[in-house]
Amino acid sequence: MPPGPAAGGRVAQGAAQGASQDAALREAIDRLREGGFAAAARLAEPVYHARPTSLEPMLVLGLALGGCGHPDLAADLLDEVARRRPDAPHPAADLLGLLGAAGREEAAADYLAAAGALAPRDPTLALAAGDWARSRGRAAAAREAYGRALALRPGWSEPALRLSSLAVAADEPEEAVAVLEAALAAGPPSAELCNNLGVLLAGLGRLPAALARFEEGLRLAPDLARLRVNRAMALLKAGRRREGWAEFEWRLRDPGVRRLLPEAPLLTPGVPLAGRTVLVTYDSGFGDTIQFARYLPRLRAAGASVLLWVPTPLGRLLADVAGADSVLSGDMVLPRFDWHCPIMRLPLVLGEAAEPIPAAPYLKADPALAARWAGWLAALPAGRRIGLVWAGSARAHDAHLAEIDARRSLDAAALAPLGAVPGLCWVGLQHGDGPRARQAPPGLVLHDPMGEVRDFADTAAIIAGLEAVVSVDTSVAHLAGAMGRKVLLLDRHDNCWRWLTGREDSPWYPTLRIFRQERWGEWGPVVARVAAALGHVPPGPARPDDPGRARG
Repeated sequence: MPPGPAAGGRVAQGAAQGASQDAALREAIDRLREGGFAAAARLAEPVYHARPTSLEPMLVLGLALGGCGHPDLAADLLDEVARRRPDAPHPAADLLGLLGAAGREEAAADYLAAAGALAPRDPTLALAAGDWARSRGRAAAAREAYGRALALRPGWSEPALRLSSLAVAADEPEEAVAVLEAALAAGPPSAELCNNLGVLLAGLGRLPAALARFEEGLRLAPDLARLRVNRAMALLKAGRRREGWAEFEWRLRDPGVRRLLPEAPLLTPGVPLAGRTVLVTYDSGFGDTIQFARYLPRLRAAGASVLLWVPTPLGRLLADVAGADSVLSGDMVLPRFDWHCPIMRLPLVLGEAAEPIPAAPYLKADPALAARWAGWLAALPAGRRIGLVWAGSARAHDAHLAEIDARRSLDAAALAPLGAVPGLCWVGLQHGDGPRARQAPPGLVLHDPMGEVRDFADTAAIIAGLEAVVSVDTSVAHLAGAMGRKVLLLDRHDNCWRWLTGREDSPWYPTLRIFRQERWGEWGPVVARVAAALGHVPPGPARPDDPGRARG
């Protein structure tokens, strides 16, 4: 039977109350986001009492009470929410985020103490505590909390990944390896753990072990793009270029990678190129674009008309690069083209024609600019002119790239031994606005022209008048190498794939010599070896055919 009038009224009344309570919760959430904890508590408390077993009002009231300075009450409610959602992040993370936005550091600490006392064996609470400490720069506290989370839930990938990352940041790669291996041994299987462990092992030069971990990860998640890209870089680092170029294509499927022209038809291997126009574009970074510009003549030799687009800082440098029929830069209207090819894709597209690696030099300075900067160089004090770069781009927009830059760059103070080498005149080629880039090397007189440098064409013109360039792994090293100048590369222990492993020369740049860290994070011995090498380099400009290689 359908409900009678009285029952119908009760149903309608209940529905109205439910709607009113839902509206109150929504308003309470809005107040929380604004930092209005007391107002949120007043709105959420009646709803919680009306629905004492419902998770949402329990959660909202717990967050509000935590912000009102009632850590024990908040912990009681939020730990109950966590117990009933064992596979979800602990709501402590939400409360800590709200308190952090409100600048309530003390309240956050009080809440964590209360919640920990109520739920000392909750690994999700330990993870939230670790994330809070890490976000405040408290690495030791974060490591302790992540370790506690792993002890409570062995094999859990999230705290293992975070703990290993902190170990790497502390220049403790072996500790990071041990954390990841222990988590994998404890299970369950995790493609993310395999990926991060593979990256670490490759950085330590253990390429067979790294590739084995990548293969293990691929069996678990064959479409995980970042794992396949990392595997590609390990293959390239091992010298297995053909396999590496094919696997490297997965970077275009990574959600974090932005294709420059996502709607344009992508050039693929085997496409007939006679009479077709290919637009080759800047890819990833300035150094990458400089490195792979060497392949443009081979693309044109395959029958294509080649258009090259690059950002403005590279426009003048590459205006007359071999292999390009036209070079575009900046905000220009693109002409008609048939295919688009990011420049780092050229070795894959060219296939067999990509081997052997096209030789350097393949770039040169503009003669008029070189003459202008030659006058500036001539006015410097006597001595062999040596260029110097000690820091890359900080790349703060990407946490992973920022971590890499922190390892490839060094503090200017570490360069002091170079100032003791007699007979040198140091020319600063350092660009960028990161904290390390703004430092000045102590004990080393540096003549800095960068305030008058417009772009890479000016930098090339200065390099043309130098005997050598000392640089970390950044675009200036590529530029000097592409011009056939001597390069002394200061290279981190977990070096980039392009510098291979176990050698001091480079198939990419015959005039480049690698001075690599023997121990992770230690620059002192590297700088000492560079100083010794400079002390034994005979005066005079480097010849383009000078291999500049270390022997024995």
